[in-house]
Amino acid sequence: MKRIEFSHLIMTPPHHVVFVGAPQPMSNSPSTVPRERLSQLREVVTEERSLRLGFELVAAPLRFVGFWAAVALPFLYLPLLFGGLEASEFTVFGVLLALNALALVIGHNYARS
Repeated sequence: MKRIEFSHLIMTPPHHVVFVGAPQPMSNSPSTVPRERLSQLREVVTEERSLRLGFELVAAPLRFVGFWAAVALPFLYLPLLFGGLEASEFTVFGVLLALNALALVIGHNYARS
């Protein structure tokens, strides 16, 4: 088996990569960014990705519910409108319209992501 060696990894055909220790710098010049700063940047990037992933895990089901609520809520208008709106039903109709508007806003990006 033929081995191709680099400074920090060994590649063995077919397509196997084996890491051998820490990566070595590409030149003899010192790094312009201290190692401490690099670890801090990695933590920030990891936290940002974690927050974005957490947001998506919460937002995706909310978009789903919002979209389908926006589709289904108008069917609840039909009995109110068919029987005619009485004074006590105006509040119910207004709440249904507000919920439908909220569902449209929440679910408007469903299936785009």
